[in-house]
Amino acid sequence: MVLTGQKLAAVTGDQEFARQRLGDTIVPILDGYRKGTRHGIRMTPDGLITQGEPGVQLTWMDAKVGDWVVTPRRGYAVEIQALWYNALLVGADLARGAGETRRAAEWAALAGKVRESFLRAFWSDSTGYLADVVAGGTPDLSLRPNQLYAIGLPHARRWSDQQGVDDAEHGGVGADADGQRERGSHREQLVS
Repeated sequence: MVLTGQKLAAVTGDQEFARQRLGDTIVPILDGYRKGTRHGIRMTPDGLITQGEPGVQLTWMDAKVGDWVVTPRRGYAVEIQALWYNALLVGADLARGAGETRRAAEWAALAGKVRESFLRAFWSDSTGYLADVVAGGTPDLSLRPNQLYAIGLPHARRWSDQQGVDDAEHGGVGADADGQRERGSHREQLVS
């Protein structure tokens, strides 16, 4: 919902609509994740979102046949962290635009914490890509499409301190400002 509100404002130019949604939709969503909700969905002290309970599939990738959860992904799921990070930055942008500077600063600071925790928990030097899920401190290094969320969402390039360029504007994932493919490792694309 948060990213859809941002996209709608970008396409229509109706920033006022997005600011109105800040109070009645976006604030409750971000606050709800921070405080926690059913199925163990909640923010942990490192700023990441954990989720899951036995016998329940919660992410889009999970599959369940009868009582068997085929791809259990309890814990920190990569796409949930990417969506959370992006939602915090979108919320901070909208709050700033609405004159809510305290809230904007709070969400931006939390996004910075999420970024640091995410890279520490998910990046694998041995494989050269992100873990799919981290549960109990153990990364599942299965290569799944979920990892694309971390590099394909609007604020994906903000995983980096030095680049704020949205890849989608410039030729897609891994492209530089001229639409050319970047050189270097995948980690350099995420953190350099």
